[in-house]
Amino acid sequence: MLLFQGYGMTETCGIISLEYPEKGQAREFGSTGTLVSGVEAKIVDIKTLKHLPPNQVGEICVRGPNVMQGKI
Repeated sequence: MLLFQGYGMTETCGIISLEYPEKGQAREFGSTGTLVSGVEAKIVDIKTLKHLPPNQVGEICVRGPNVMQGKI
């Protein structure tokens, strides 16, 4: 049996990232894989909304055809 791990939210109508494990290859702890086709993401500072470099804590912002549109 092959088990896949992914990440998604209600607002994204399903997954935004999916892990593609190779047979015999160790999985990366804490990872949900790579973004699915058509989805873009970035991590921003919650106070300034500025883009953060890798390995920083912030808010996930995603866009793509599966993301629910909001009203401002």
